[in-house]
Amino acid sequence: MTQLEIGQENVPPDEEEATREIAQISERLIDKHPPVKRGEHPKAHGCVRGEFIIDPNLPNDDKIR
Repeated sequence: MTQLEIGQENVPPDEEEATREIAQISERLIDKHPPVKRGEHPKAHGCVRGEFIIDPNLPNDDKIR
C-alpha cells in the first residue's frame, strides 16, 4: 500500500455505489422502525464549533455540482 501525502485520498472504485447502498439500507431501517431518534450510533456525541472553508481556487473537477 502506498503512503498518501497530506490532502490525498485513496478512493475505492466502487465507493459511489457502496455509498448509495448504505443510504438505501439506512432509509429502509428508518422506514421499518420509526421513530428514529438517533442515526447509526445510539450513543452520546459531543459538539464542536468549526469552520469549513472551501479553497476559492478549487479546480472544477473537484467541485460538487
